[in-house]
Amino acid sequence: MHRSTLLSTCAALSLLACTERPPAPASNPDAAPSAVRPPNPPELDAGPTVVTPSTPDAGSVSDAGLVAADASTPGESCSAARLPPAPVKAAKPSVPAPTEAMRQRILMAARACDYAALATLANENGQGLRFTFGEGNDPVEYWRQAEARGEPVLARIAQVLELPDAKEGALYYWPSVHVTGIRNASDWKPLVGLYPEKQLRAMKKEGGTYYGLRVGITAEGDWQLAVQGD
Repeated sequence: MHRSTLLSTCAALSLLACTERPPAPASNPDAAPSAVRPPNPPELDAGPTVVTPSTPDAGSVSDAGLVAADASTPGESCSAARLPPAPVKAAKPSVPAPTEAMRQRILMAARACDYAALATLANENGQGLRFTFGEGNDPVEYWRQAEARGEPVLARIAQVLELPDAKEGALYYWPSVHVTGIRNASDWKPLVGLYPEKQLRAMKKEGGTYYGLRVGITAEGDWQLAVQGD
């Protein structure tokens, strides 16, 4: 190689080595490393929505029996409220079904001192309930006045309906001694507590005729009689 050519080549290489290169971006030591965002996880089934039941109000009771008891209007007080509790049993001797149904409804209404129910029953299957041999056309008012005087008429209605019955004519009567008469000690026994001893002795003196309160119901379930005296 000629010397001149060699010198030209060396000069070209030196010029290329000395040419300024663009600076590389300077790294910032204080900069936080860029976070790599992970891929979104697959969505999971959250399951059924759970609804938390709300707490009931103090006045709201789930038990239907308690609601009914709370909403009911207290009945009037009467002599029958002082009777000892007793289950309602079928009449003995047995009576037709309509008669028995009316008997039980009268009995329960009397024990509950439910005058309104008694008034409904008195006219449910007919009108003309005999409740006194005197004047008056409103049995409920008559019974209320009797109770106010201390006469336990509603208690006696309930009590006689729990005694044996007997049929005479078109009516089934309670107690049975109204029809059969008081013939012996066993006939008197159920009447003890129904009337004072003095009144029972007076009945004995009159030949065993029972003239106390009696209830009469037809075979069709028409309540026709709840009266005492003769």
